Amino acid sequence: MAHRKHAHFLLALIQALCTCAFAQQVPLDTLRATWNDTALPPGIRVPALAQWLDRDSTLALTTAIGSVLPPGSDTSTAVYARQRGLALLAQGSAHAYNGRAAEALRYSRSAVKLLERVGHPVDLAVAHGYLGRQSGLARLSGEEVQHYMHALQLYETLKDTTGMLAMNSALAYSYSMQEIDQRSIGYYQRNLDLVRGKRPDVELDIMVRIANRYKSLGDIAATHTWLDSASHLMRTRGAVDRERSVNWMRGNMYLDEGRCKEALEQFQLCLEVLDTQPENQAGKSWMRSRVAMAHNCAEQYTLALRWANEGLAMADAHGLRKEMLDNLYPLATAYEGLGDTRMALRYYKRYHALLDSLINTEAASKLTDAALTNAFEKEQLADSLLAVQRTHVADAVLAKERSRRNLLLIIGAIGVVFGIFSYRQSRRTRRALHRSDELLLNILPEEVAHELKDKGRAEAEHFDNVTILFTDFKGFTEASEKLSPQELVEELNTCFSAFDHIMAKHGIEKIKTIGDAYMAAGGLPTPNTTHALDVVKAALEIRDFIAEGKARKVASGLPYFEIRIGIHTGPVVAGIVGVKKFAYDIWGDTVNTASRMESSGEVGQVNISEATYALVKNEAGLTFTSRGKVRAKGKGEMEMYFVSGSFSEG
Repeated sequence: MAHRKHAHFLLALIQALCTCAFAQQVPLDTLRATWNDTALPPGIRVPALAQWLDRDSTLALTTAIGSVLPPGSDTSTAVYARQRGLALLAQGSAHAYNGRAAEALRYSRSAVKLLERVGHPVDLAVAHGYLGRQSGLARLSGEEVQHYMHALQLYETLKDTTGMLAMNSALAYSYSMQEIDQRSIGYYQRNLDLVRGKRPDVELDIMVRIANRYKSLGDIAATHTWLDSASHLMRTRGAVDRERSVNWMRGNMYLDEGRCKEALEQFQLCLEVLDTQPENQAGKSWMRSRVAMAHNCAEQYTLALRWANEGLAMADAHGLRKEMLDNLYPLATAYEGLGDTRMALRYYKRYHALLDSLINTEAASKLTDAALTNAFEKEQLADSLLAVQRTHVADAVLAKERSRRNLLLIIGAIGVVFGIFSYRQSRRTRRALHRSDELLLNILPEEVAHELKDKGRAEAEHFDNVTILFTDFKGFTEASEKLSPQELVEELNTCFSAFDHIMAKHGIEKIKTIGDAYMAAGGLPTPNTTHALDVVKAALEIRDFIAEGKARKVASGLPYFEIRIGIHTGPVVAGIVGVKKFAYDIWGDTVNTASRMESSGEVGQVNISEATYALVKNEAGLTFTSRGKVRAKGKGEMEMYFVSGSFSEG
């Protein structure tokens, strides 16, 4: 009996730690009173304890539980294996709660091995479900699916509907993150079969999620069908207040399709409900950003400014960084639409800086990013320190030698020595300036670098017509699971170095890399009339480079990258971002559209917009395949073309 109570307690603790980070805030007095009430079952007391304790205390508690097992435990028995396995799983849960992903995985994997010896189905289902979640957070999608599948099979054997719902949802979410939407839909539909007619609230949520997956697939008709079904369910069950989730999604659909007025109507219906919820500042701020986007879509820029400013003020007052980001973009877009380049640049810069901050915060614990940063910075620091050390040692030795051997001559030759010293200092200064110039030119375009040196600042510029290239690797996540961090960094460096050489060859300005994406622009900072053709030629060379690399890797049985490339032409604002570690960047709707060309393209193809096509359609050596109107997220339907040809020797 004691063993059973101990196991029950541990299972409750594990489940509490898996969920308490997402729980509503409860007063500490209530949590403490709940824990102290020994008449309550562990399933209620332990979640209260996990929320009451701070993170370090939670970890200390689970560590203590792991080291103190019931008296008289025989380490060779199944009872001990179960107790020890659950204790390890509790420790893994606590490490995850504290943000220590690697430790969480290590403890949880050890726990599963022990629990598999015992074969207790409930324990194993909980353990595999939890380990699946941790694998997903670590971007180990293969392991994630494997553990969720195992847990699902166990819950099906147990006829545990709640567990089946949880694992079907987990698998659906995992597949949606991997952009395998049809499988995601399949698992959501399995859940729909489990709750149909029994749980209308859950049924509604699943319908909206299925609609969202069809939206990702670009199946507009199916999306509207599922949203209509959800609306009908809510009306028949008298839950009209829940219809706002459908209004929100339908509004996004209309916005993507360019149906601005209809999108605005849906978003305003959502606001009517949200504005009655004083505690939901995030929702109110975010919905104002959507209303602003709808006004921008309708070219009602003054109204867009009003709504986005309201949303930004709400977010700023409550420290809601994500919602601040959501409102900064429509603000910048509205000013751009009004022709106020100065204000547009101001808000684009704020948007860019906050986006980088949020991305950097999220990526701080990722091994690949750490390898990239640390390897480079340590090498640079080591080189710098070594150079300084050698210079100081050499100067000290020379100074000592001169003092000893030339003491009597210094007075008579002081003018000569001073001249030599001045010459050497001048030479060192020139060398330092040369190195500084090289570094500056490695960061900024030459014209911008010269302006910065001459004036101490560089003005933002508006360019009427530039061509922007975006690339992104397909299968990057899968490849990263098969490669060590060092191999992954080396592979990325090989690709991006080749891209840099191709850009230089065609006179194109590299803007930046974002993870595994690469961005460049032709026609700036010095405008020209060949930017569209230059960028298309460069894109075709990149396509061929990646295809050749894939062929070599396939022949050797190694992981490989594939690539999507998108190109669009239009106006942008360009300038320097930041004060420290500043960078040359570009902003405007043209950038967003170029990104959509990439995401709407296909692997191994160069996808160009109608604007770019108009500039290169008569160029010899290029062939085009019209794709007709293709839906681009946030842009509605756009004419797109695949371009082919070979300029690798050009």
